Formats: sequence, C-alpha cells, structure tokens
Amino acid sequence: MTRLDKFAKRTQRIMRDALLNGDLYDPDLFRTTKRLFYHGVMEYGIKKSGLCSIPKPVGMTVTDFREQYDIEDDHVRTPEFTSLYLFAHPEIYLMDTKESLCKFTKVFEDDATTHMVTGKQNADLRITSGKIDKGIITKKASCSSNEKYSTVGIDFLYDIKTGKKYFVEDCCYVSKTLVEWEKKYWSGEFKFPIKETPGPLSEFMAA
Repeated sequence: MTRLDKFAKRTQRIMRDALLNGDLYDPDLFRTTKRLFYHGVMEYGIKKSGLCSIPKPVGMTVTDFREQYDIEDDHVRTPEFTSLYLFAHPEIYLMDTKESLCKFTKVFEDDATTHMVTGKQNADLRITSGKIDKGIITKKASCSSNEKYSTVGIDFLYDIKTGKKYFVEDCCYVSKTLVEWEKKYWSGEFKFPIKETPGPLSEFMAA
C-alpha cells in the first residue's frame, strides 16, 4: 500500500464515520466536518505539477524564483469544497468497498495536486470561492472550479524546467459531474439538511 493509499483510505474512513454519525448535519459541526477531506489532503502533502502561471527565468533556481516572484502553491481544485461533493455522493465515494475507495483515492490525488501562481494571483483565486457558514451559503462562488484560473486572467501555465507553455484548460482538470454539482449547490438547488439527524449513508450501509 502506497503512502497515498494509506492517507486516502484513512480520510475516507473518517469522513464515512462522521457522516454516519450525522456530524455534517449539525450546524455546530458542519465546518469541522466539511474540512476533514481538506485536512487529509494537507496531511498527505501537496503533489506539485511543476507548472507555473509565469515562466521561470532561464538559469534561476526554483528557490530563488519562488522568493523573488512571490510564488505560492495553489490547489487545482479546492479540497474543502470537493469534500462537500463527496459527502453529497456517499454511495459512490464513501462506501466501505474496494470500488468506492478506488474512486475516492483518485479524487484525493487530484485534489492534492498544485500549480504555482504568484501571491497576488492566489489572493485573487481565493476571492472566486464562495463562503458557507453552518451549512448556509453566505456568498456564492463567482465561477465554477474549472473557470477560476481564466477568471483571474491566468490563461497559460509554464513548465518550470523546460519553459514549455500549456493552455490552462489542459492542465486544470475538473470533472463535468463535479462542475454540474457545483452549479446546483451554489444556485440552492442542492442543500444539505442541517439538523441533528443520521446522515444519508445509513441507507446505503444497511445490510
């Protein structure tokens, strides 16, 4: 079992237990619960793509480049919001089965992937995200995950080793299913039932 497999399996188990316990539906525990996936990803560590929003000057070390150009790591997808997507589809991602774990692990790995952007760009990217307080949307996201880079003016990414230029849409994969669900969530079409009650996973776990 690889390090990735260990962290993904552990995170899936923690999220499954929290959902079965109804923690996601308790307004006092909502924020902590939705951050379980985020913490799992961060504890695993970032998987650097080696791509940056600006080209690295030839001959400059990566360390000097990061320092002089205020370079930061940005997750291609936001783990904290992906967490909600996973919780909304427990029958696919949170079952105690080999197939479910395999799908969960793929999402886990994708969310651990980061690109490099400038500090200013990273701050702008954060502004595109919505805000949720105790399960209630207090600010809608200004765009879907697959559009956040282009929204802040990042159209290309550069390989810091070779300088090769890539279109950003070819480097920031977000599944169509996740994008469609995002739109439903931010529009209010999908809502988590915030109340102290067992989570929906119980119906799938019943045997």
